[in-house]
Amino acid sequence: MNSDFDESQISGHTTLRPKNGTANMHTRKIAEKTVKAIGLGVMALDEYKPRAEEKDAIELLKHAVKLGIDFLDTADVYGLGRNEELIGKALSDKEKEKILI
Repeated sequence: MNSDFDESQISGHTTLRPKNGTANMHTRKIAEKTVKAIGLGVMALDEYKPRAEEKDAIELLKHAVKLGIDFLDTADVYGLGRNEELIGKALSDKEKEKILI
């Protein structure tokens, strides 16, 4: 778990609270991983026009993970696998192990 957050149980859900105490984040268990309830849908990186430039998409993905996003919602039918290629270029193997794609 990210050390910037403290965990607590609220209404039967694990909640992440930033150590600065400003907000809560519920979590969900999906495919044997516990992830934050809010993730990043990456379909828009390729499915809509104008298509995201590769460098911009990679920067967005890196920034999202740096901010604590641990769930990237994608499918290989979006851009015929381009989103997965962008994720592969943006994130290290260690980062990919910590998130759900």
